[in-house]
Amino acid sequence: MKNFIVMFCFCIAGSLLAEDPNTIICDEVIGSGSSICYLSIDFDSDLTNDNVTYGYMFEAGQTVTGLDVIDALAAEGVIECDYTTSTYGAFITRFAAGGRDYEAVWGSQAQQWWAYYTSVDGQNYSQSFTGAGSRVLSDGDFDKWVYTIEGTSDFGLWVTDAQGSFDGGTYRNPENITGKPASSFFDSWSGETRITKVVEAPYGENTLLSVNEGEYAVVKFDHKVMDDPSNPYGKDFIVFGNAFYSCESGWADDDSDMSAFYTSGSIGSGEITVSVSQDGENWYTYSSGPFADGEFPTQGFHWDQDKYDSEGYGWTSIEKDFTQPVDPSIKNNLLDGSSVDISSIIDAYGNSGGGTAFDLQQSGFEWIKYIKFEGSSGEIDAVSDVTYCGDPQHPQPAGDVTGDCRVDIEDFAQLAADWMNCTWGCQDLN
Repeated sequence: MKNFIVMFCFCIAGSLLAEDPNTIICDEVIGSGSSICYLSIDFDSDLTNDNVTYGYMFEAGQTVTGLDVIDALAAEGVIECDYTTSTYGAFITRFAAGGRDYEAVWGSQAQQWWAYYTSVDGQNYSQSFTGAGSRVLSDGDFDKWVYTIEGTSDFGLWVTDAQGSFDGGTYRNPENITGKPASSFFDSWSGETRITKVVEAPYGENTLLSVNEGEYAVVKFDHKVMDDPSNPYGKDFIVFGNAFYSCESGWADDDSDMSAFYTSGSIGSGEITVSVSQDGENWYTYSSGPFADGEFPTQGFHWDQDKYDSEGYGWTSIEKDFTQPVDPSIKNNLLDGSSVDISSIIDAYGNSGGGTAFDLQQSGFEWIKYIKFEGSSGEIDAVSDVTYCGDPQHPQPAGDVTGDCRVDIEDFAQLAADWMNCTWGCQDLN
């Protein structure tokens, strides 16, 4: 299955350890002549077994560029590469080699590109400030294209495997589980965009994947999801589906008063078995639960009761945080058979956007990158990495005095209020 991603041929700072030229093992060598250069394609820069390396032989004195090597390998059917050229160099739109096929798609959740690294000795790679079409290779030179991530996404980005009668139709396209959960969705019947609510799950095109008995789908993160006890409530990742709380009566529309509708104390949910893995081959399965597509239905936006009381419409433009788990202690209060008004449920969620949260501790893995969903019946929308301010993926920026992972006027105000305060070594200021 193809992985659809965005790739840009830009250069980034840094260096990479490379293959030892004395022990180069090429997947294939083409060309002829007394000189040889090497091309390595790294589809996932933190997994060296995802590298493929090719040799290209040429005559001494022959002018060969990095792009020439790519063209020659493509002409021989060894790799596939689609690109355009401009004054800025080659723009890769697709690389396929060694069983992997990554194609550029505009509007992807990810921000990835193929970075170009070069080496003259095969020991240390560094960024290339010369495009592949302008770099002239000599005997023993090495080129490496590295799949590179600009920052990280908090959500699963790629479907790496799927088994089932997935025909690409509504609810049958595995790509629907990538990216962020649906905070709103298009209702084809009314022709309107609706807000995802705890009593109205998302539905329609490009929102969900139905996973039936005997079927599964695997999604991959662009970084390691850590078993981090510092995460809120000790949870490490969250799975979103289309569960919903049942209303006692009536239909809670977008312009309804959420405080006037009450749940029946029950939930409409499915049961999807979740497994996790570091390498996509060795799995731990949460066979006794929790199960996805249950627990806390998705809530897309914050509700403001005062806004509704004054304007007749209470939804704000502020999305809930899909990387924050719901306080698990409120679960029983919502499902004990008693009715609760929807506004109170949204408030009880806090900043969280809901979902079923999992702790990696019981898996025995310190980190994972792959999550598998196996069906009996149910739907999956997305999966997220649990975050907190100051975690490895969201470090506190310099100047963040208030500790909220942003530098703004509040930091300046705090600094101004404490200007010249001193608690140790104050004599040095005199």
